[in-house]
Amino acid sequence: MQQIETFISQLQKTFYNSADFVAREIDWPGEPFAVICYYGSLLNRKEVQEQLDVSSATIHIN
Repeated sequence: MQQIETFISQLQKTFYNSADFVAREIDWPGEPFAVICYYGSLLNRKEVQEQLDVSSATIHIN
């Protein structure tokens, strides 16, 4: 979705286009739009997904 892509682009610019900064759209129950942000050197995608799956709802990183 263009609106989310624009927002993620603005976030990346805010964090000086750091190669380490990750912003991704996620499916979050009850919310039409959701973005998760993290630093790649601190976490990897698998660890982030595992943490999100702990919640009662299944949330997927797009």
